[in-house]
This record gives sequence, C-alpha cells and structure tokens, in this order.
Amino acid sequence: MKLYVYTEQTLRGGQVVADPDHYLREDGTMSDDIWLWGEGSEEQLVAQARQTLADLAELPDNWPSFFWHAARQVLAYLGQDD
Repeated sequence: MKLYVYTEQTLRGGQVVADPDHYLREDGTMSDDIWLWGEGSEEQLVAQARQTLADLAELPDNWPSFFWHAARQVLAYLGQDD
C-alpha cells in the first residue's frame, strides 16, 4: 500500500490523497502537489505515523507542524486516530 499526502503548500496540506492516480502526469510522474508519505502494510504505515509523532514530541517547540498534521491524518485515514 502506498499513501500519498498533499504537500505543505497546497490547501489540503497533510491530508491523505484519496485518488493518487488523478495526479499522475502523462509521463508517469506524480504531480508536485502530492508526496509519497509511506509505503508498506497498513500495520507498517500505522507504526510509521506513530513513530513520527513520537519523534516530533522529542523536538523543541518549533517542530514542523506539517509532519505532525500529516501523521495524524494518516492515522485517521487508517482508522487508528484513537
């Protein structure tokens, strides 16, 4: 499974892309508006999101909120936002 999220400069920044094929260019590359957040099984992606949140919690107050938001959105998309 591959999960893409909208890049930070877009209006939907950090949200999971429901249909990444919509952003596939004619040359086979993806639009610059989305980013491959992670790839693996659902369990691996949940673990990655939780690890990202744990790592960000260790940083000073100026940690990058976009990555926190994206990890939270991935967990919600996978039904693990408890």
